[in-house]
Amino acid sequence: MDFDVAVSGAGVVGMATALAFQLQGYRVLVIEASGPSSSIGKLGFDLRTLALTPSNSKWLTSLALPESVFNRGIERMHVWERDGTGYMSFDPRSVGSPVLGWIVEHHLLHEALRALVLERATLVENLRIVAIDGLQRTLKLSDSSEINCRLLCIAEGPNSQSRELAGASCHMDDLGQSAVVTVARMEEGHSGTAWQKFGDGVLALLPLSNEQFVSVIWSVSEKACRNLLAMEGIDFCNRLEEACERVCGKVLEVDERISFPLTQSIANTFNPQPWIALIGDSAHTIHPLAGQGINIGLEDARSLAATCSKVDIRESRQLELSRFAHRRKLKALAMMQLMALFLQTWSWTTPTARWMRNVGVRVFNRTSPLKNQLMREAMGFGPLGQSN
Repeated sequence: MDFDVAVSGAGVVGMATALAFQLQGYRVLVIEASGPSSSIGKLGFDLRTLALTPSNSKWLTSLALPESVFNRGIERMHVWERDGTGYMSFDPRSVGSPVLGWIVEHHLLHEALRALVLERATLVENLRIVAIDGLQRTLKLSDSSEINCRLLCIAEGPNSQSRELAGASCHMDDLGQSAVVTVARMEEGHSGTAWQKFGDGVLALLPLSNEQFVSVIWSVSEKACRNLLAMEGIDFCNRLEEACERVCGKVLEVDERISFPLTQSIANTFNPQPWIALIGDSAHTIHPLAGQGINIGLEDARSLAATCSKVDIRESRQLELSRFAHRRKLKALAMMQLMALFLQTWSWTTPTARWMRNVGVRVFNRTSPLKNQLMREAMGFGPLGQSN
C-alpha cells in the first residue's frame, strides 16, 4: 500500500498530526498498536485530564475538532507553598484573554480526534512497525504487510520501538517521583481556578466542567506515592484536604487513584532519517509541573505540518526536516531545564533560602510586565511559542 504520510501512534498527538496532513491533501495512514482505552472513574469523569494552551486549542479547532470538547476554561491560577508568605496569581484578562487554557478530559479529546481520522484517513488497528527500509521508504508491519510512504511520523510514546528501528536513541532520567491522579468532589466550587501548591510534593487541583469537581495531580516521592495509594478513601480525603489547605473547602469524596512514574527524556535526534520525524513523547518527556508535555507534543505536530506545507512531499526527494528537528529539540531542552530549575528552587528548605524564595515570589507577583510575558509564553502566544 502507498501513502504520502504514515503516522505511527494513535494518541492525541498522532491523531492531530494525521488530520493536519490530511487537510493539506495528503493520503494519510495511522498505525494504532492497540485500541482506545478508558479511564473514566466512578464519579463520571476521566481520571486523565489535559491542560491545553489557548494556541493549541485554537489549532485543534482548525482541524474541525468540536469546540464542545473544550468545556472548562482555566480562568485564573494561584500558586503557593506550604508555610510560605509569598504566592503568585495569574489572571489571563491582564493579557487580553478570557482563559489561561482549557481542561479537557482525555477520552473526550481522543474520541473526537479518532472519529475525524476514521472519516478522513486510513486507520489500521492492533498493528505495529517491525522493520523500516530507509532506502525504499518502506515499513513492514506486524501482520507482514508492507507500507510505502514519503514521510513517517513517529508519535508512539516514551518507549517507542519504531524510534529504535529508525536509528534514534533516547536518554531517560528517572526523577525518583510518581504522580498520583484522581478526581475529587469538593465542598465549595473551584470558580474556574487552577490551584498549585509546593511543599507536600507538587499538588495541582484543576477545574472540571462541574463546579464541585477537580482533577487532582499530586507529584510526590515514590515512597509517599505508595502510602497515598494504600490509604482508605476517607484517609486520603483527609490527607488531601490538609495538603491543599481547604482552598475549595472540605474534600467530600475521591475517585479511584492511579499513578505513573515521572521521567524526563530526550531523543538524540528528532530526525533520524531524512524522511522520518519524531514528535511528542517519542521525542521528549518532561515533568508535568506546568502541564506542558502534551502542549509541546502538539507544537511538534503543528511545526511539522507547517514545515512540510512548504513543499509537496509527493514530489520532493529530500524533505527539509533538519531545521524542524533542531528547533523542536531546542524547545524541549529549554523546557526540561526550566522545569528542573523550578523544582530545584522550590525544594530549598533552609530558612534563608525559603526567605529569599518568598521575597522573590512576592516581587515577581507585583512585576506585571514580566508576569504577563510569562503568561503569554505559557499560553503559546509569546515569541518562543510562536517559533515553531
